[in-house]
Amino acid sequence: MNKFGMDLRNWNVNPGGPYIFEARNGFEGYVVNLQRKVCSCRLWDISGIPCVHAQFAILFTGQDLVQFICEWFSVDRFKAIYANNILPVNGRNLWPRTTYTKPLPPLAIRMQGRPTLKSKRHVTESQEKYSQNKMKVTGIGRTVQHKNCL
Repeated sequence: MNKFGMDLRNWNVNPGGPYIFEARNGFEGYVVNLQRKVCSCRLWDISGIPCVHAQFAILFTGQDLVQFICEWFSVDRFKAIYANNILPVNGRNLWPRTTYTKPLPPLAIRMQGRPTLKSKRHVTESQEKYSQNKMKVTGIGRTVQHKNCL
């Protein structure tokens, strides 16, 4: 709970009712409802642990933070879940064979964008026939002049 870094100087908590509070930090503002255990940032809804805004509202009322944490994080719930044995599973070689056909890979679709002009060579194709230049450069070392420049 303390990892959120509670810097009380920057946050202002304004009560809007018996259970509704507004937590403000500059231009940021979040509405916290302690009765329904929700905050407008929705982090409390997702994780079950009060977000920073809810923590400030809880501290503003002087209540204990622990009573606002979801019951799934309690030690009693943890012990109840793992009280029974977890049964082992056989290896893949002992799984029953299915009579269904194996799933096929998805169909290849043409990618968007401009297609490549050169065909891609297969790995088994020899590179020698492509490495030879088919055009020979002649006149190496000669100066070329245009007939109008003479």
